[in-house]
Amino acid sequence: MDYRIKTAGGIVDFSLIRKNVKNIRLRVTDEAKVVVSAPKHAKQSTILKFVQNNADFVAERIERVEYARLSSYPSDYKTGDMFSYLGRRTLMRVEQSQKNGAKLSGGVLTIRVKDIGDARACKESFIKWAKKQAKIVFAERLCAIRPSFESLAELDVRISVRDMKTRWGSINVKKHTMSLSVHLLRCEPALIDHIIKHELCHYTHQNHSKAFYDELNSHSPNTNAMRKRLKEYGLVGF
Repeated sequence: MDYRIKTAGGIVDFSLIRKNVKNIRLRVTDEAKVVVSAPKHAKQSTILKFVQNNADFVAERIERVEYARLSSYPSDYKTGDMFSYLGRRTLMRVEQSQKNGAKLSGGVLTIRVKDIGDARACKESFIKWAKKQAKIVFAERLCAIRPSFESLAELDVRISVRDMKTRWGSINVKKHTMSLSVHLLRCEPALIDHIIKHELCHYTHQNHSKAFYDELNSHSPNTNAMRKRLKEYGLVGF
C-alpha cells in the first residue's frame, strides 16, 4: 500500500509492506523509492511516526541516489547529455533517422530515433545499446581473465547481462552461467575484472568465507578499495 506524508523536510512517498518481522524497517531503493516493512500488528500511527523521524535519512539517501544516477546516465536523453562508460565521461548525441539504433564512435554515442524529441525512444535505444555492449565487454574481460584460473581455463562459462540493481553479479557453477549487472558497464575495467574474479572464485568456495576472500585477494588485490569504489558508483537504474 502506498502512502504520502508531510514531514519537516517535505513530502515523503513510500510503500508499506506488512510482514512477519519484529521491527519497522525503512530502505530507499536504488530507484529512489522508499519502502517500509512493518510487523502485521503495528499501528499505522506508529509507522507514520517512524517515517517522519527518519525523514532526514530518506532525503539524504534519495539525494545520493539521484546524484549517482545523474553522474552515470544521461539526464534527459538528449544531445549534449553525458554518461559514464567504462569509467569515462562520454557524450551522447541524438540524430533523426527512420530506424532506431545507437553507435559508439570516437568517444561519442550517437542515438538514432525517428523523433529527436522523443526522450522515451532515446532512452529505450540507449538501454538496448548498453545491454548489447555490456555483453561484448564482459565476454572480452572474462576471456582475458579465465586463463589465470588454471582449473577453470577450459570451462565454457557463459555471460548473461541483466538489469540487476541489488548485486553486481552472481554465478551458477553447475550451469556455468555468470550473470552480471548491465550497470557494471559504467565502471572502469579494473572493477569489471574484480567482479568477474569474485564470481569465478565461487567455483572453489560457494560462500564468502575467509578462504574465499584469500583466494579473491590472490587474483584481485586491494579488494577493500575495489569495494569502496563500486559503492561510490552505486547500483542505480537508467
